Parts: sequence; C-alpha cells; structure tokens
Amino acid sequence: MMQNKWKQKRIESLESEQHYFNNFLKETAKKNNKEAFNSLYLWIDRLHLKEPTLDYFVSNYGSDQFISIIKQSEQKEPFDPILHVAEIKLARKNFLNRKKGASVATSKKWINP
Repeated sequence: MMQNKWKQKRIESLESEQHYFNNFLKETAKKNNKEAFNSLYLWIDRLHLKEPTLDYFVSNYGSDQFISIIKQSEQKEPFDPILHVAEIKLARKNFLNRKKGASVATSKKWINP
C-alpha cells in the first residue's frame, strides 16, 4: 500500500509543471537551442493555457520588455529561449502568482454552510 502511494507521488511529480520547467532550465544550461525550445513548449503545454503558445503566455504573463522581445523576434530572427531565461522565469512567477491569487480569491468567497 505504501509503495502504491510512493509510485503515485512519483508519477504526479513527473507530470508536474515544476518538473517540466526544471527540464527546460536544464536544456538551456546545455546551450542546445532546439532542445531548449522543445522543452519550453512541453512546459507551456503543462500550464493548461487557453492557447498553449509562447505568444499567448508572454502576452498574458510577460513584462512589457518581454512582449517587445517576442514581437521583435517575429520580425527579425527566431526567438532564442537560452538568451531570455530571466524573462521566462519572471513570466512564470507572474503566472504562478495569478494562479495562486485566483484560488485564494475563490476560497474567500466560499461560505461554510
């Protein structure tokens, strides 16, 4: 029984947003742009956004500077996630804060019957 709980926790951990984000960070550390980009999109898929795209993520959670970087990359050269890890981390922080804020807001509205 204890082993089943451990297995379930392990599966949940491997499917978590945090796990996929850590994989993205590992790929950026390796300086492999293609793999970093692939792992970025695997992570974005785990966020369950209305549109699982980098543009949607950045436009909703990125800073003005990050939005500008994305718009410039559409016009000039492809986006390089390795160069913009700090902006991605900040956008993730904004995403998590809003997600946490939404759950806090709904819990405040709940009334104990």
